[in-house]
Amino acid sequence: MARKSLREPRIDTELAYAYAKTDRLHDMEEFLALTNVADILSVGEKCFEDELYQASKLLFSSINNWARLATTLIYLGETQAAVESARKAGNTQVWKQVQFACLEKKEFRLAQICGLNIIVHAEELPVLLKEYEKRGYFDEVVSLLEAGLSLERAHMGIFTELAILYSKYRPEKRAYTHPTVLLVADTFVQSWSTSSSLLHASTSRKRSRRQKRPTFGLSWSTCTSSTTSL
Repeated sequence: MARKSLREPRIDTELAYAYAKTDRLHDMEEFLALTNVADILSVGEKCFEDELYQASKLLFSSINNWARLATTLIYLGETQAAVESARKAGNTQVWKQVQFACLEKKEFRLAQICGLNIIVHAEELPVLLKEYEKRGYFDEVVSLLEAGLSLERAHMGIFTELAILYSKYRPEKRAYTHPTVLLVADTFVQSWSTSSSLLHASTSRKRSRRQKRPTFGLSWSTCTSSTTSL
């Protein structure tokens, strides 16, 4: 009633929230389609905090807030739609959040779409790989990095990490590997072998020094007897 005689942001904001709290989503849709002066973002955030995700979805959609919409869609279990919202948001943190949700649901195709938008940032690569490996998704992470090789923004980190993954989990694929990946894999293996050899050699030298330590012609018993006689 008050809205008919007065257009105030507070009135419109509270009305939108009231529609959400009473689950009158159809009325909310009509309200959002009309001209209003409500603070839609704040109402959407309040609904999200109250776990009124369907209302949040309508509110964030109406203002094209793709980042918050993607998060809301994750909670609604609409991962396909969340991926599309993340694409529109173009935000790395949103991509990471949506990918995590896809991995939770084992929707690897959608997770790969998200991942391809993450691995182009070299600093994000180690965390992403750790997430896959700790879940045991070795085939999936290899497929992700293989797809990443053809990206316009592919960087050396992708080649390097893929080479390491091949060495760890897919040694049989070496014959069909990209030359750069193969070179990095060989370097990784040689470096690891060299480090192991140096460590072994160092340990052997230390053991040898302990065994050959000079006693200057005196044993402990000799020293003891000499001291006693004095």
